[in-house]
Amino acid sequence: MSTTKAAITHVNRTSQPRFWRSDALPYIEARSIEDGRAICYARHSHETFSIGAVTGGRSVYVNRHAREWTGAGAVVLMNPDDVHACNPVADERWSYRMLHVDVAWLMDLQHELGFSANCAFRAFSQTMTTDAALFDGLNRLHGILVDSETDVLRKQSAAITFFTEVQQRLNRAPLCGDHASRQLARAAEFIADNCTRALRLEDICEAAGLSASHLIRAFKGRYGMTPHAYLINRRIQYSRAQLRRGRMIAEVALDAGFADQAHLQRTFKRLVAATPGQYRS
Repeated sequence: MSTTKAAITHVNRTSQPRFWRSDALPYIEARSIEDGRAICYARHSHETFSIGAVTGGRSVYVNRHAREWTGAGAVVLMNPDDVHACNPVADERWSYRMLHVDVAWLMDLQHELGFSANCAFRAFSQTMTTDAALFDGLNRLHGILVDSETDVLRKQSAAITFFTEVQQRLNRAPLCGDHASRQLARAAEFIADNCTRALRLEDICEAAGLSASHLIRAFKGRYGMTPHAYLINRRIQYSRAQLRRGRMIAEVALDAGFADQAHLQRTFKRLVAATPGQYRS
């Protein structure tokens, strides 16, 4: 293949949008594009709340009556039904990551955070921000969502954490000061008792009698780690006990809820500073 043809093939490949969806998180759709310089959007709107991170290039961002220049590091926001367009400047490479979020799911989160007593969606007044924490958080969440090896609980927890931060930074929701210690203890006990299962966030919330947003925020304050990290830690504790009995590493990995032996190996070494084989012997 000639250099010119190879270059064209590469551009065509990187200019194709990539989508991520999951039945386990039906309220979020992710979209990314590496090089959108050849893509031009007519003014349009979404039923969802949309938020995106510009990772390369420059563009003119139009949202209703606002018109702004955006570039790498910017976070753009679109309320449901906001008519908007965001197109690259000249022939510059243009890349971004976008999350489209179900309004009912986000509205429930707003309500849990102290907004929307009448259960109405509270629109965002800003259409763009250069808040570095939100930019980094969106990219981090996108990476977690599209990673096929990341389990559902971590993806759910990461989504709650990020969109809570979006609310707190841009919509000023009050934080609840009640740590609900007994409910948090029930959550921790439920995770410990079921650590070998593929837990979902709603399973833990139901057992504890807590909303998802309160659990995510308060659990780390009480235990120093997220529910997902607590689950992984419990799985490693379980694995250590099984390895002390002399069981095969591959068998222990699957029994403890890890994807495979390599998954256990990586996690075990990170938390124990030794491989499962070293620990068993």
